[in-house]
Amino acid sequence: MSDTQKLKDAVDEYKKANKELDNQLTKAEESQRQARKDKTGTQSHPS
Repeated sequence: MSDTQKLKDAVDEYKKANKELDNQLTKAEESQRQARKDKTGTQSHPS
């Protein structure tokens, strides 16, 4: 395998890993927003 192909493969792997991390971050942020929304929603209604 040529150095060029190795570099292309490494870049592709990097992009794939970065996309997966971005998806995980988006899910975590959405989860945090929902948790805060739920928490503030229950606090604003007196029991």
